[in-house]
Amino acid sequence: AVRDALLALLGAGHAAVPVIETLDAVGLWERYLPWWPRVRSKPQRNSFHRFTVDRHLLEAVAEAAPLMREVGRPDLLLMGALLHDMGKGWPGDHTDVGVTLAPPEMRRLGFSDADAADVTALVRHHLLLAETATRRDLDDPATVLLVARSVGRREVLQLLRSLTEADSIATGPAMWSDWKRGLLDQLTWRVAAVLGGEDPPPGRVLSDEQRALLGSAEMQLVATPDGEVTVASPDQPGLLAAFAGVLTLHRQEIRGLEAYTEGTSALTIALTSPRFGSPPDWNAVRNDLRRSLAGTLDVADELAKRATAYPVSRSAELLAAAPKALWLDGVSDRASVVELRAPDAMGLLARVAFALTLSGLQVVNARCSTLGVEVVDAFYVTEADGSLVADRDRRATVAAALEAAARG
Repeated sequence: AVRDALLALLGAGHAAVPVIETLDAVGLWERYLPWWPRVRSKPQRNSFHRFTVDRHLLEAVAEAAPLMREVGRPDLLLMGALLHDMGKGWPGDHTDVGVTLAPPEMRRLGFSDADAADVTALVRHHLLLAETATRRDLDDPATVLLVARSVGRREVLQLLRSLTEADSIATGPAMWSDWKRGLLDQLTWRVAAVLGGEDPPPGRVLSDEQRALLGSAEMQLVATPDGEVTVASPDQPGLLAAFAGVLTLHRQEIRGLEAYTEGTSALTIALTSPRFGSPPDWNAVRNDLRRSLAGTLDVADELAKRATAYPVSRSAELLAAAPKALWLDGVSDRASVVELRAPDAMGLLARVAFALTLSGLQVVNARCSTLGVEVVDAFYVTEADGSLVADRDRRATVAAALEAAARG
């Protein structure tokens, strides 16, 4: 009965948040959840979180409540939202800690061992779909098979998809968008097919407009009012660098990006926001991109001038963590994957993409995301002849070049 009452309260959505905070203020909430004092008012490590750990958990539950009818076990969705970050109250990796704490907590609250195992899977993989959707090539069978093996069952995948949405919205406005929703839906659809015994669905999920753009003989740029920019062009070296550089010159911040090639065509979709509050003249952006691709606009030189005009303060440099580029093995069978993690900075993606071009590598796919003041950029690359980047010294040289580019 107590468990059912707890679930009824959690299922009330945002109306439950002030009620739970009142219970906490008078010392009753921790009698139901003895671990709660460990997360109470605890600050987050990452700046893209808008709430402390305890409030984030309540907000995640509130965002999960409207999604209960989309899953087979709404009670497990609510519990997954409540427990997914409980490990942040202890030292160590919060996911590993949460995986240890979740099973006994679920049993203490009156759930079966099977239910405890499913919620523990949600805790273990609560970052899996979001990170995979925004950093990996979803059309690569290796990506889909890796997620399918991790999740195990379609029922867990269904819960995990809803938890990812609730967690993202509760984290902050920069962590959820129609672009991210589309990537998550595409990944979930592909993984569900594999878990149902089918092969990964072939081909990408593109709108009719995007599919039409992909076959364009000349560069095309389409921008929507919400900041989604799509560029289609015949593939050529330096395309990604030119696109990112021109957006930077027009004072646009790139919050997320997906770039890939299909045959001789390239399609890049970026989620942007104005650095100073007003959208650019997209006709001017289009013209500058054409000039850059034609070689009449030196984007790298213009970015260098801009960097000189807007220098980074020494204190900011000291506070920023050092960039790190890592080669990821086992992620793809058809390309080598290098992932860069670095402090966000004006023109960073353009500089890094220029570095890849100068290294002689072909970028066949890119997934870039901005998380608060940090960026995580994953590049699927091959040598000029289409072979994988296997030589250790070659990898070290490219990684050093990316890290140097990230430092400016």
